[in-house]
Parts: sequence; C-alpha cells; structure tokens
Amino acid sequence: MAGCVNALRCLVFAFNLLFWIAGIVTLGLGVWLLFDPAASDFFALHSANDGSYRAVAWLLVIAGAIMTFIGCCGCCGAWKMSQGALMGNFMSYFFSPDPLPIS
Repeated sequence: MAGCVNALRCLVFAFNLLFWIAGIVTLGLGVWLLFDPAASDFFALHSANDGSYRAVAWLLVIAGAIMTFIGCCGCCGAWKMSQGALMGNFMSYFFSPDPLPIS
C-alpha cells in the first residue's frame, strides 16, 4: 500500500508542477505584453480596438498569478502530504469555471 501512496503522491506532484510552470509562463507572457513597447506597437497596429491588447495582457497576468498560486499550493501539499492543502487544491480545481462548457 505504501508504494501506491508514493506513486499517487508523485503523480499529483508532477501534475501540479506542470500547472505551476504553465502559470509562470502565462504570467510572464502577460507581463511581457504589458511592458514591451515593440509588442504593444505591434498589437496597436493590428488590433481593431485600441486598448484591447492591454485588457488581454492584464487577464493573462491575473490568470497566471492564480495558476501559479494554485500550482504552488498543490506542489507543497503533495510534497508535505498535507491533507488540508491537497483538499484546498482539489476544491480550487473542482469549483473553477469551465472554460468550454459542453452543450
């Protein structure tokens, strides 16, 4: 039974580590879009709305920060085998809004 628990612990840790890295990448992309003048000039040239790229950049920053926090909590919970942290992590995944609802 201990082998199954360790395998499940490693699986949960790996999934949350990937989620954490995806959050850092998303956060970095949002910050890059906000502060790089070449990117803002490019999107200002090719955008139908003037400030829409800044709104998208802020949404990426917010989503990346949330993903980073949830992934970090999940990794720490899996590493320390903290039942409360893992339950909070599961609840954040379970109650997050579905981006692609099935009709």
